[in-house]
Amino acid sequence: MTNQIHIAPDLPETMQRLPKDQRDRVIRTIDSLAADPTGESYIISRDDSPGGGLRAIHTGSLRILFRYAPEVHAVIVTDVSSMVPEEALATA
Repeated sequence: MTNQIHIAPDLPETMQRLPKDQRDRVIRTIDSLAADPTGESYIISRDDSPGGGLRAIHTGSLRILFRYAPEVHAVIVTDVSSMVPEEALATA
C-alpha cells in the first residue's frame, strides 16, 4: 500500500525559490516517499511515535525533512533545506 503525501503549508513557497532542476529532483524524491518512506531516509530526531521521529532524505545538495505515520499510511513533509551552510554560499 502506498502512503499519502502531505506537505507543510509554506513548502510550495520554498519550492518556488529553488532552481527548476532542484525543484524537479525534490518533487521526484517526495513522490518516491509514498512507496518507501524509510528506504533511503534516516531518523534525525528520535521519538516514541510509530514512525520513529523526524526523518531526513537527501537529494543532491538538499535535505527533505519529514515524519512518517505508518498507522495512517501518511508522510508529512515539513521542510526542504540546503545542506550547504549559508556562510559557504556567501563566499562562493
